[in-house]
Amino acid sequence: THRPSVVINLAAQTNVNAGELERGNERGDFYTINARAAWELERLSEQYGFFLIQVSTDMGLFETADNKAPFDEGTKPHFGQKDLTWYGYTKARGEDLINTGRNAIVRIIYPIPIDPEYPLRKLDYARIPIEAHRAGKPLTYWPDQDTNHTSVSDLIKVLEILAKERRPGVYHVASPDMTNPHEFVSKVIGGVFGNPVMVGKSSIVEAYERGMPRFRYQRHGGLAVAKTMKDIGVNFMTTDEIAQAVAR
Repeated sequence: THRPSVVINLAAQTNVNAGELERGNERGDFYTINARAAWELERLSEQYGFFLIQVSTDMGLFETADNKAPFDEGTKPHFGQKDLTWYGYTKARGEDLINTGRNAIVRIIYPIPIDPEYPLRKLDYARIPIEAHRAGKPLTYWPDQDTNHTSVSDLIKVLEILAKERRPGVYHVASPDMTNPHEFVSKVIGGVFGNPVMVGKSSIVEAYERGMPRFRYQRHGGLAVAKTMKDIGVNFMTTDEIAQAVAR
């Protein structure tokens, strides 16, 4: 019988729109995989002594008067169902029982693969607009939403360090600087096609006014990473570096 010394839980149901079809269903795939499976791994970690790294998301966090974005590593998951997508809520529940005195939680946001050696399994935040432009579709993005992005290469680096050293706690992996969708997509499109002017502007506030649920996209978000970079001695890719790497 093989008993692992480290388990990294990357398994998740991540289709945010599909998750809304299961809202409130604690027997559905989203709750089962994102929450219950994490709880079971935590239980098994205690029973068998392996080190668990639970990979989580910014979408389980929520800005309040006392908890401003970008969210730092000390931010607790939010359990108000009405404030989060069902995906975000189930991932927040998945964090709830993880003993971060013994195991680790690693939060990411809009992960973007950088290394060309790894084949893309699906289009990501940076490559969706590239393919849309190639297909002749207009590009319109919000300049009034705060966010940042995770380089998958940085994530791999952090997972390797945590697994090797079995370091417990909560860690964030994302660009150390903040951006917005319009700025980021303009940089990517400019790098690939040489013309950032083609990216139009819309407004997240106007989207709310037209009926988009506020829980679908928070206006103010992002992950703060200063503590993680200091604690484990790494520097993460900036927004410009991620955009440039995608464009190459």
